[in-house]
Amino acid sequence: MKEKYGVDVSHWNNPDFRRLKEEVKIDFAILKLGTFGSNGFYPDVAFKHNANMCEIFKIPYGAYVYLNSSAFYLPFDPTKMCADSIRFLWGRKLDYPMYLDVEEDNIDIPVETKTERILSILNFWETFGFYVGIYASEKSGFGKIFKLDSVTKQYTFWVANWTAKPVLSCGMWQCASGNSDKGILGLDKNVCYVDFPNAVRKVGLNGYWE
Repeated sequence: MKEKYGVDVSHWNNPDFRRLKEEVKIDFAILKLGTFGSNGFYPDVAFKHNANMCEIFKIPYGAYVYLNSSAFYLPFDPTKMCADSIRFLWGRKLDYPMYLDVEEDNIDIPVETKTERILSILNFWETFGFYVGIYASEKSGFGKIFKLDSVTKQYTFWVANWTAKPVLSCGMWQCASGNSDKGILGLDKNVCYVDFPNAVRKVGLNGYWE
């Protein structure tokens, strides 16, 4: 498959979707759906707007949820957290995966416990019909925050490495920060190596089960 290029977007950004589509001609966008934290799931305030803009300008999109370290320390209830998160996706169709964003590497609990909790979230999303994956930094995330061999064969990876192409096999590479001259209109730049829209539709996931 020919490489595709896209961006990731959250409430911290205020992208011009028209320019992204018509001038830059991005192929996709990954939108922040929200955060898992001490109070369970709370949505990104810009998700609905960003998703609507993608649909208006016909930009295929996926979503991600940031896993805050506070979610590891408190009583862990993935069922409620995940149910609350996917409630914001009903009625929408995602052409790209639903990613769990795992970034914080200073979590002082056994890696086995972290891995178990990460997998419980991914498994729950899968149960509800979503094509899921993991986002993390190649340098500080994969292999440090969770046991890599526990998830390598099961989930697609979105790998952040702003200095070199990842050694780790991945479906998507976040290759540049929006704060650098290699970003796209102030947004993080991503390269995709997998035909996710076709893969998602083929198995009837991410809202394509109707």
